[in-house]
Order: sequence, then structure tokens, then C-alpha cells
Amino acid sequence: MIEVECPNCHAKLNVPQQYAGQTGKCKGCGAAVTVPAAAAPPGPPDWALADEPAPPPPPMPPAAQPAAYPPYPPAYQARPSSAGGMDALIPTKNPNALIAYYLGVFSLIPCLGLILAIPALILGLKGLKFANEHPETKGKAHAWVGIIMGGLFTLIWGGLLIMFLVSAIAHQ
Repeated sequence: MIEVECPNCHAKLNVPQQYAGQTGKCKGCGAAVTVPAAAAPPGPPDWALADEPAPPPPPMPPAAQPAAYPPYPPAYQARPSSAGGMDALIPTKNPNALIAYYLGVFSLIPCLGLILAIPALILGLKGLKFANEHPETKGKAHAWVGIIMGGLFTLIWGGLLIMFLVSAIAHQ
């Protein structure tokens, strides 16, 4: 370990040998701190014979560079619209709203209505949230259709299912 003092806050930092000669950030204040080069290993003693060759220095490990990580969460980057006005009709950049729309419409089907209405409601809420955060993606109308039809048919088909179960239990 190499002991280094921060020039800004004077904190004592212990840095591994592998970072010798590199510049890093102080953990305390974030200032740039340059780690001095590692001290050379001691040479042969003064009393060694001149005819003896000095042992070679041990190999230095390769300098490890800290990996550059992208920011998290990743920033949303809007793609240029090539479809023109089609994004308003089919919001392909907001798949939750689009799926909620179709699930809400297909929740009209009697036997599948309840199974499709609940996800329509959930995906409609997610699609509306995404459309509010990223207005360039469109899809608010599709999300609202999914929310309204999903909620309405959840109540209708759920109520009919409860009434059917209650009447079946009452007739036994």
C-alpha cells in the first residue's frame, strides 16, 4: 500500500501498489489525487561484490483502469419520427398504451372479458404514466381507452361472475 495525502482536505489515503503513478479521486472531498510512483526495490547491499549481477526487479502488474459505466437509469433518447402522423394513430413507442388499448377492446368478449380487462387496466395506467413522462411518444388516448374499458369490464364481468357464483351456491 502507498500512503498518499490529499492536497485539498489533507486526508490520509492508502492506495494499492497497482495504482502507482495514476490519478484518482479523494474519497473524502473528491479532489484529484496523484499517487506517486512505487518506491524502487532495494538494490544490492553496499558490501556486495561488484562482480555479482543485481537481481532483476519483480514485474509490475498492469495498471488497472477503472471502468467507465453509463449513467443509471439510462437517459431516454427520442428517435426521430419517420412515420409522421402515424405515431398518433399507432403509438409504437409506447407499447403499454397500445397493448392496453387492444386488451380493452377485446375485453368485450364474454368468456375472456375479465381475463383481458384486468391487464388492460394495469397496462393502461403504465402507458399513461410513460406518456406523461415522455410526451413525444404519444399514446395517451390509447392508454385512456385501456383504463376506461379495462376498469368498466372488470366491474361488469367481475360482478356477473360473483352473481353467478352466489346463485350457484344458493341453489345447492
